[in-house]
Amino acid sequence: MSKTIIYPLKRIIMKKLFILPLLLASFIVTACVEDDSIVKPGESLVEPLNITLSLSQSGERQVDLNKTRPSFSFKIEKSHPFVETTASLSVISAEELGNGYLPLADNLYRISSTELEFAEDEQSQSVNILFTNLEQLEPATNYALGLKLTSSSTRIEVPAGQERLILILNVGEGGTLRNPYRLRTLDDLKGMGSLLKPNVTVCFKMEEDIDMQAEEWTPLNRDGRFHINFDGNNHTISNLKCTQGKFPSFFGQLVGSCRNVTFKNVEISGYQTPTGAIAGFIPNGAADTEISNTHVINGTLNQVENGRDHWSTGSVGGIVGDMRAGRISECSAKVDITGEWCTGGLTGQLVEATIEKSFYEGTVYSRYSAGGIAGSVHGALISDCYSHGSVSTLSSFDGEFTGPAGGIAARMYVGSNVRNCYSTATVKGHASAGGIAGQCQLGEGSADNSNYIVNCVAWNDYISSTTDIASGRICGWMPRGNGTNGNKGESCYAKEVDVIVKGNPLAGDDIRPSASFDTTHANSLRYHGLIATDLIDVTQNTLGWSMEIWDFSGEKPQFNWQSTAN
Repeated sequence: MSKTIIYPLKRIIMKKLFILPLLLASFIVTACVEDDSIVKPGESLVEPLNITLSLSQSGERQVDLNKTRPSFSFKIEKSHPFVETTASLSVISAEELGNGYLPLADNLYRISSTELEFAEDEQSQSVNILFTNLEQLEPATNYALGLKLTSSSTRIEVPAGQERLILILNVGEGGTLRNPYRLRTLDDLKGMGSLLKPNVTVCFKMEEDIDMQAEEWTPLNRDGRFHINFDGNNHTISNLKCTQGKFPSFFGQLVGSCRNVTFKNVEISGYQTPTGAIAGFIPNGAADTEISNTHVINGTLNQVENGRDHWSTGSVGGIVGDMRAGRISECSAKVDITGEWCTGGLTGQLVEATIEKSFYEGTVYSRYSAGGIAGSVHGALISDCYSHGSVSTLSSFDGEFTGPAGGIAARMYVGSNVRNCYSTATVKGHASAGGIAGQCQLGEGSADNSNYIVNCVAWNDYISSTTDIASGRICGWMPRGNGTNGNKGESCYAKEVDVIVKGNPLAGDDIRPSASFDTTHANSLRYHGLIATDLIDVTQNTLGWSMEIWDFSGEKPQFNWQSTAN
């Protein structure tokens, strides 16, 4: 009897014990699914006792000033994703910096933000500091920008040692690109030579106009040992006089750069040496040498040879005498120039170098070759240039075959190019004359040494030669090529003027216009181009010269940089 009663009671207890774990499991699963606040492994819902705010970089740090745009970046970091705060950066006072540093003036830097809002879950933000106007810093002096970090929340600690950042700036000794030597007086100019160092680029920057008072000047770099970076800072040097010694000019030899300067009232003369206002000579290998935004206004340049080894010594130009490398860009010369061998408005001799976006205005006279831009051009490029004034060679030189004159280049040789140029100059040659080039000649062998005159306009009122080697509106003598190379003229135009040879105008086939010219397989003596009636129309619309370079708003094309300068 008792067994029958106990058995069912045992079954009931066992069922309840079995159901209880199931109910508990069900409750746990339900809680996990429905409660979004459950924390993932490794996380805690409990706010830490110690939340910190710190700088990713602290202490003293050196700023690299060799960058084009010097800057410094760091982060502000919060240790845990709790508590809103505002991170503030304040500038440390001079007293806090100490005696070892000069505080950096506030116009020499820009901080991206000094007040950074942190949300509760935000742990990192970046700060960038850009440094500007560093030319105001004195050489060999330690400047510092000190910053201190604070938090607006009292619940966040800023640990000692991680709250201060001191950025140190030192431009080093003078003469660097970042810290050039400053030129304010004539004595400063005279002292430049003592600051030069062999095979080290030394930088100079003008701060004032300087009058050289016509004192005899000794060129800075006659032997070519020094590298010079000269920034005129749009100032003027007046009354430069250099009439003695080798490579008479301001620099002598230029290896480096000259920019943003005007030379006014120059008197330069040389005897049996390359002569120019800026440099007498730019040597081979100085491919990075550049003269830009440099102008020579008023004065004279004169070079005398007396029949010496003229190719190596007999060059004179308004900017450079003999240029064997580098580039002239956005420059001008308005001076009168006289020479005996290679004489040009900007360069006497141009060899494997470039002249672009530049002009000459004045009188060029030579016994051998005279060009409005360059006297003799060897494997070089003249692009987007023009000349006004007078170019002439009116006598022979010691009985040699001499006397080419050209509105842009007197003589083109071995792979030279003249493109997008025009001249209004009066051109008078002894042996040959051309509104753009006096003559073109080819070198020996099968190498690519064709000469090109392309997209040019001869707007000269007068072209003449006293003998008839050949003269033309665009180019004079252009001898036969060798089947591989030739002298080539393409898409050139000219004003319809007479070409006077031995006192008489050319006539018939000798003055026939032609769009192109190529002596690779044929004989030819002259190139006249096609006839144009309006200089602005033919350059802007017919030839499509670049409006990024040229300004067509006046009677004659000029450069956009001239409009800006005016």
